[in-house]
Amino acid sequence: MQVSDDEFGHEIVHRAQRAGVAPQQYYDQLVRSGTAGAVFGDVRRGKALTAVLERVKITDTAGNALSIDELRAASEHNHEH
Repeated sequence: MQVSDDEFGHEIVHRAQRAGVAPQQYYDQLVRSGTAGAVFGDVRRGKALTAVLERVKITDTAGNALSIDELRAASEHNHEH
């Protein structure tokens, strides 16, 4: 599973926004602390999980099929509260 520079950059921007710092500053901190590789690994694992979930049939307790997008939207909605 390959991670593109764009995918890695997007994750850095997202994490920097959550931390309230500039993306370059966040990246520089990762490099200084030696944890940039861990973030790269997180992105790769996320891509792998998405690939697996796209091949799995997911149903609710009543047996109705659910899509990854529906689950993601529900998760995002729950995190807002």
